[in-house]
Amino acid sequence: MKRFVPCLVLLLWSFCLGTHAQPGGKQATPQRENRFLFILEASAATKRNAETCQRTVIELLGDEISGQMKPGDSFSIWTYNESLSAGRFPSQRWNPETRRNTLRQVTNFLATVKYEKVGRFDVLRPAIESVAKNSPRLTIILLTDGKQRVSGLKFDAEINKLFDDNYSAMREARMPFVTILVARNGEPVAFSVNSTLGPIKYPRPPPPIDTTSEAAQVQPEAPRAEKSDTAIASGKESSPATLSNPVPTVPVRSPEPRKATPVSPPTAAGEGATPISPDSKPVPTVPPPTAPTKGSEAIPGVSAPSVTPPIDTPLAKASSGEIPTPSPRVAATDTLVEKAPEMKMPDAPISKTKPPIDPPINASATNESSNVNKAQPVKLPSPAIAVINPVETTTGRRSLLGTALALVAVAIFLGYLLLRPKRDSSLITKSIHRLPK
Repeated sequence: MKRFVPCLVLLLWSFCLGTHAQPGGKQATPQRENRFLFILEASAATKRNAETCQRTVIELLGDEISGQMKPGDSFSIWTYNESLSAGRFPSQRWNPETRRNTLRQVTNFLATVKYEKVGRFDVLRPAIESVAKNSPRLTIILLTDGKQRVSGLKFDAEINKLFDDNYSAMREARMPFVTILVARNGEPVAFSVNSTLGPIKYPRPPPPIDTTSEAAQVQPEAPRAEKSDTAIASGKESSPATLSNPVPTVPVRSPEPRKATPVSPPTAAGEGATPISPDSKPVPTVPPPTAPTKGSEAIPGVSAPSVTPPIDTPLAKASSGEIPTPSPRVAATDTLVEKAPEMKMPDAPISKTKPPIDPPINASATNESSNVNKAQPVKLPSPAIAVINPVETTTGRRSLLGTALALVAVAIFLGYLLLRPKRDSSLITKSIHRLPK
């Protein structure tokens, strides 16, 4: 019984802690492994560049190959001349925490490399093809003197041309060519040829082309290869920028102006003028511009553009007693006259609910109409609260229940310790207590 109670308390306590844990953390998606392969030409021609080759490999590893090598990626080092040596430095997992120890191992290995015989690239081709087929993401860093021609690769023609154009300068400077080749699913997709005078550029593989978007149809122009001592060239699968579907320009037609008909002067000031033409549609009477009110503009159901046209029309000028002269603006009145019948001031719904507003009370009419036009906010129920609350209450009830069970168990344990019966003393203990002190 004594051992059972503490175990029960610990079990209940762990249950209480488990109820407070909030699941929902996203599991990290597994990162695809990148494989980096250093291939060093160990021929007699590259012996003069041996120190530079070793320093370049150490610097690339220390810089994590321009930040491309992530923890968990693997790298290995091969050497070749007339034959391939691929097992002397086994493949290792990159770990930034053990960077110093890894670089020390690489330095010790490179110090044991012997530069002899003649370099032959044809001994590399079968091994590279085999590794590329088994590695979805492969990066090859090739350090050569540029004398041996590259063959059997996708970009061999471009690489060999860069070797031929810059071989003399690189030989005088005692620097190797650093060729980086990026392959995806066994197929080379990008490359770069660099020297060791400046930072080595890592070629970026082209992103997947999205044919659905218009932006994917515009491709950037490929950089031209230039002779340089720092970074010689880099290339990838690309084409010059061309816009396959330019936006066509649509000509905009301007409305043909109509000839304005002369308007006869009014017989008396303030009376209506004669219509513009006998074929024009009937125009509702518009109040004269001399006494405009703000209340009439704020009546709901009447749009603002329908009230402003009488300022430039001959009808408004005729009401003031002047004879309008033909002008190009009169040509636009036919469109305004056609839109004018949309005004239905007598049929406005406000006349049924509110009494007509007298002309003298302009300020109050404006205030009332502005209040009517204001849209009252509509309160919508939030469905998110109704969904989240039951989950919170359920979690809270579980935690309270677990805490209550834990407290009850602790109380039972303490009560048992206090109320348990005392053992009877043995005869030896009783005889000791009876001895005279």
